[in-house]
Amino acid sequence: MKTRGLVEGAIFAAIIVMITVASNYIPFLVIFMFFIPVPIIILGERQGMKISIIASAGSAILIGIFLWPLNGVIFGILLLLVGVSMGYMYYKESNALKKISVGFIGFLCVIIAVIVSFQFLMWIDFTTYLMDMFKVSMDEAYQIYQGVGFFDANQLAMMKESADDQIQAIALGIPSAFLLFPLVCTVINVLICDSILSHLGYSIKKLKPLKDWVIPPSLKYFLMLLILGSFMINIFGIEEIPEIYRFTIMNFVYLIFGIMGFSLIFDYLDYKKVKNKGVKVFVIILGLLMFSLVTMMGIAEVFLGVRRFFRREQK
Repeated sequence: MKTRGLVEGAIFAAIIVMITVASNYIPFLVIFMFFIPVPIIILGERQGMKISIIASAGSAILIGIFLWPLNGVIFGILLLLVGVSMGYMYYKESNALKKISVGFIGFLCVIIAVIVSFQFLMWIDFTTYLMDMFKVSMDEAYQIYQGVGFFDANQLAMMKESADDQIQAIALGIPSAFLLFPLVCTVINVLICDSILSHLGYSIKKLKPLKDWVIPPSLKYFLMLLILGSFMINIFGIEEIPEIYRFTIMNFVYLIFGIMGFSLIFDYLDYKKVKNKGVKVFVIILGLLMFSLVTMMGIAEVFLGVRRFFRREQK
């Protein structure tokens, strides 16, 4: 084992510990905690798996000493399952899909570990605790509106009904959030690592630009079956399948179509040779505000191949 690798591992471990400790005491730095795997991923690409495991273990021990032993365990799991595993994928020159898949599984395991540890220590169901917090917030807001005296009984009743509907929607959306969060974190970590390693001169199999994303035929047909299945369940009122499962699955179906809608939009901007970054940022913001329309565009692109119509002359 080379001395240079050990020294580099020690430096990266020190950076991880400093970021973690700072994030624990400075609220606005908390966001950096989700990118803690980046130094280990880069280290894995540069020095291999053994050095990255040693650096991860050392970081976890120091974090446990400076903060709390449970913090050390959780961050150790994060560094090993996400940092080391993704670093190995980079070291083996895996494609972007494999790197994202491995990172997603790692982040998901970390989230599950955090929830289990929370329930073990607090003896409270995490989802129930989360929903109770939302209910308390809604009740406090309702009491404020009630005490102001600007609203009559009917208006207050409508507010209460609306608040109950929002709580129910939040409850249905919790599984989707638990699945979407690790996916977003993984993609951002991959993009950061790709950029850093590319600047360091490494040959990286990067994610394709969004405008070039295409859904494989097998996934297209699978999505079609999911949509038809959801339609049939609603038509025949099948209640054996819990609503929360159907809601979660369809959320991800719509997310895929939304991404393909953005892919179509950016492909059209490329076709029109729009290079202004300000325009692209505006399009993203507008697309997020009108996500239903973007989703419909994605459905049209997936099943009709809309982009072939405006790129016909390039065929």
